[in-house]
Amino acid sequence: MENNEEKKSSNILPIALCVVVVVIILAAAYCVNHKDEISQKDQFLPESSPDTVEMQVGSSDIALTDTNKAGLEKALDAAEDYLADNMENQRIVSEYGFLYSYANKAEIAPAHILSGKDTGLTEKESSSLTDILYIRPSDLGAVTGKDIPGNDLAIFAVLNTKDGYYTISHSTEPVLLSPEQYRNLVMLYSFAHGSPRNPKRGEEENTNILKACDMVNYDIKHIACDDKYAVVVGNMIEAPNDIKHMALMKDSEGKWNVICNSLEKEKDAVVYINEKYPDMELGLMPIYNIADFGEIDTESMPDIIDNLKSLGEITDADAAKGYYACGCQRFAYIECLATGKKLLGVIGDDGALQFNKTENVTASISYMLKFQEDPPVFILKFE
Repeated sequence: MENNEEKKSSNILPIALCVVVVVIILAAAYCVNHKDEISQKDQFLPESSPDTVEMQVGSSDIALTDTNKAGLEKALDAAEDYLADNMENQRIVSEYGFLYSYANKAEIAPAHILSGKDTGLTEKESSSLTDILYIRPSDLGAVTGKDIPGNDLAIFAVLNTKDGYYTISHSTEPVLLSPEQYRNLVMLYSFAHGSPRNPKRGEEENTNILKACDMVNYDIKHIACDDKYAVVVGNMIEAPNDIKHMALMKDSEGKWNVICNSLEKEKDAVVYINEKYPDMELGLMPIYNIADFGEIDTESMPDIIDNLKSLGEITDADAAKGYYACGCQRFAYIECLATGKKLLGVIGDDGALQFNKTENVTASISYMLKFQEDPPVFILKFE
């Protein structure tokens, strides 16, 4: 946490005990699998994916020529340049095999990429008959029966012609796909794996997921799943700085298995998981990225607790069973395990750490949102 020297002095640790105002509309987006007072309708979930997704395919009426082959090569170059230039700032991922800006929550249309580019393609070809895919080369091999290596996402350019879908990349030889093969390729990236949901503590699905990632005894901040993937964030009460962010996948026998066990360390966990499992519904991920927040602090918590005890704000009864205490950036959270007293602190503009009494997760998140647009809500005790 910030301002360690300031936290050690009770003179600059004013205690303003008040009930935090609840702003449920703001807090609801962060609250998954938490206290009973937050209803199911307030919880954050991605929009439910349909069980089946229809994709319309069919050959166009244009011929495949040397001219539009050359034009598609230039379109491929333009798409690769676009990806390199915008990958980080737009957080580009693969959605249904197409380029998608996670930052802007919008598909990146080929017409946008090719705008102003002299490819030699006709307006019709570049605007409506060219697709830019972001897929694994090995998946192209899967739908064609060819041995095409490569499990990393790569750019492919596709031109719809009357002879089929002419598909090229810099990592494979050109391939001509039938409409059915092209549909099957794109559908490999469908994230329609049943309705996304937040399985609750005590439910069989919740128990199975937590057992699979060895987090049954953790305080769970976030848990979401569909019929194929699950995502969990949690920590131990006695070690709140050791937070875990894991992804799991269900095998053919219906058993959950961990596929990523340290997403909390990734610079961009959403982009990372998409690169590994591009058919996963990204809405299952928490809306925060843990690595963005830096160090999670527990070492300075004993000094803060001592100050609160000396001021009479934490009593012997409160302290009887110890604490859950955690801090990150400008925030600190303390919960007395014996009495359930909850104190949420924030370092103000004056550099002083001021604590407020809070009632529940929703109230705590609402208060944090007053000070920071994307606060480290995972420091709170959720269960």
